[in-house]
Amino acid sequence: MSELNNKPSRIYLTEEQLAGDITSLYLFLKENPNTSVVIFDYDDVLLFDRLLPRNIPNNVYLINDGKRIDRSYIDIDSITGFKLIVPLSYLSWGIKFDDYIDTYLVHEYDEKSSNIRPLRYSKSFYTVDDQIILMNKIKELAALAHRCNDKEKVMLVSDYIQSSIQYIDSIETHSHKGIYVTPYVELYNSHESSFSVALNKHYGVCSAISQLSMLLLNNPYMDIESEVMRGNGHAWNKVNVDGKNYYFDNTWSITRNDHQLYGSLMASSFTDKYLLFGSKTANEIEMHSSKNIPIYKGSIEEEDATKPEYKSKFTYSFKPVYYSYKKED
Repeated sequence: MSELNNKPSRIYLTEEQLAGDITSLYLFLKENPNTSVVIFDYDDVLLFDRLLPRNIPNNVYLINDGKRIDRSYIDIDSITGFKLIVPLSYLSWGIKFDDYIDTYLVHEYDEKSSNIRPLRYSKSFYTVDDQIILMNKIKELAALAHRCNDKEKVMLVSDYIQSSIQYIDSIETHSHKGIYVTPYVELYNSHESSFSVALNKHYGVCSAISQLSMLLLNNPYMDIESEVMRGNGHAWNKVNVDGKNYYFDNTWSITRNDHQLYGSLMASSFTDKYLLFGSKTANEIEMHSSKNIPIYKGSIEEEDATKPEYKSKFTYSFKPVYYSYKKED
């Protein structure tokens, strides 16, 4: 592998390359633990694991193939030669592991290699308990959605998130509406960017909220094609309904809700204002220009979707999850 002479930060392995000189590759990776390995097919992951003479310290990424299928054929604990990092969305499709799993969120374009680059954000490790709690919530929402069409499922998930999650990124949370102080919240350092904290602790930032939004829709029970978009320091979601692609932003539904709890960034009632909008609205409201490579094909519709009438199915509180107040200038 002549490219090893340049000591790349990332190596992309194919089946043809795996048929080459594995010993030289192994020695290089052993001496360069910060070089990651990217593999596009799980069968090649298994082949690479079998061919390695010994364990390597490098991170190995499995690229998301864009299929919404059962992932129980992937057994993390069967991989012995390296740590395998998988797409976060696989967590809701039955991937197997006994202890914990390491994930990444999105792909971006790597100009140096003219290839895709998997990116992790904040917390990426999840336990079996995280998976169980997530799947229980998915089944709970799916039971409420048994007569819903796809648009109504998007609204149902947004309704749940708006009713239960308070936007907090630190003791002093800066927003377009000002600074909100939450003095007694038990912050989990960077874990507020984790879907599990948003689900279990009921607070988080845009990354956590968009992760949770994706997982609650992109699973065998809700069966909605959804993914996370990132750009301009923000994260939101892309979704396919009725064969058309739209954006939705549950973070903005919370932080820009016309009916907001006093002194906090939390909704007091449901809004569909930032659900199922097209590229025209995305350009008008700004901050929704994506830099990551979409997993699912298809451009965003120009116009917003026609939204169905929706009646909230969740109880909204008269007080925030965590006491907060708006800081005066």
